[in-house]
Amino acid sequence: MTLKTFAQAEEFLVSFLNGRWPPEPTPETYGWRKINWGLERSDEEMAVLICSLLLKALRRANLDLNQRLGFIELLKKREKDDATVKKNKCILKGALNKVSEGKTWKDIILGISSARAHSLFHASVQYNNSAQCPVMYGGNRFKIPIPGGCEQSAAVIGSSFTTTDARKKHDGESHVLDAIYCVYTGDSRGERNGGCVIALGDGAGGHFGDERQDKNVARAAHFATKHSARLMACFDDPEELGVDILKTIAAQTVAEVKHKAPTETTTLVCARVFPTRIGYRVIGFNIGDSMLVSWSPQTQEFKTLSPSRVTLPGTGALEKRQEATALLSAHSEFEIHPIDERLDPGSLVFALSDGCVDSLPTKYVNGTYPNGLDYKETDLDPGAMSKLLSTLPLEASAADCINHILTHAVEVVDLWRVQKLEQETVSKGEYPFVLGDDMAMVGVMLPPLSLKRRLGFR
Repeated sequence: MTLKTFAQAEEFLVSFLNGRWPPEPTPETYGWRKINWGLERSDEEMAVLICSLLLKALRRANLDLNQRLGFIELLKKREKDDATVKKNKCILKGALNKVSEGKTWKDIILGISSARAHSLFHASVQYNNSAQCPVMYGGNRFKIPIPGGCEQSAAVIGSSFTTTDARKKHDGESHVLDAIYCVYTGDSRGERNGGCVIALGDGAGGHFGDERQDKNVARAAHFATKHSARLMACFDDPEELGVDILKTIAAQTVAEVKHKAPTETTTLVCARVFPTRIGYRVIGFNIGDSMLVSWSPQTQEFKTLSPSRVTLPGTGALEKRQEATALLSAHSEFEIHPIDERLDPGSLVFALSDGCVDSLPTKYVNGTYPNGLDYKETDLDPGAMSKLLSTLPLEASAADCINHILTHAVEVVDLWRVQKLEQETVSKGEYPFVLGDDMAMVGVMLPPLSLKRRLGFR
């Protein structure tokens, strides 16, 4: 028996979840019922059979993203589910994993062909944050570089935080609340084609001494990066990823974060890299003060693909507040900034958090949002960054570039630390200071295009 439509597969699934199994016979199901229902099968065995049929139906059905996400909603565990439904949801998800050739049940329903390269959140670091101690890149302050299975990608996460404030000093374990996620994408046969998705989230708040809150903040950043990367990986054609779809992905990611970490939120930059006939196309979105940049060793060109943005005090709702960033669960539609750029093979593309940006050479432009709120847009200075990276050999890997950039950024923080300590008022303990922040950076080198791709075949 074959389920000829997605609707039939959905009907079978709902019947199983609610314990109405086998479903009422119909002309389409009677033959299947007559042959198989009479056999002694466990719920787990029946679930595997259903999932095998479901996957065949999914491959044939031309479903949009919302239809596939709706199907995932059917399988999520809810508070109001009765015991039978909860049990059968677990059985079905286990069966999907069993027949999905190593992919997760959500990836199978979404039709994703990808391999995870990096995923890290709530990373443990151990250091003394007293301003009397030097701030250095490496050691116990940073996880460097996180291996990505090949030299095409790399990721680093850590902290440059230092202070003279006795209330904030610690010497021991701390956790970074930024998160990174990166996957390599493939074609319909699962073969890697040079495409990828990178995502970075900077968890909002935390570091107030409440470890439980810190973990939830980090979870918000993690599930934002993971879910947005998963949804971006659903698309094989860059023309399908229009602004409306990007807004849908942002909204679905908000819902996922509210489900996984209800009281916390994060910034988020997420970009899908597509191989094309003449190079690569980068499409994505940025909410908040993280950044997406690129570097071409061949042309020695550094470019900010999506700048950091913060709203300024003194206007609108921020009249009596400090500078603020848009957040995933607290943003206006015009604060979802789309990305659409083209890059040459051999280029490197990086996402980095504001903790990295703050101590790198920058340029600023002010603007005003449609609601009258002023904002500051920050780009990394292309001339200064090109000069910094041009000292690397042309064959430098993504890890080499990240290490070089962050070494410079952390050295700047340490220089500020020394300068602050030399100020007389600080040395007397009159004005405690705080410098540095959590830092995260993930990057991918875009490989040469295959002959097949250059000839226009997918």
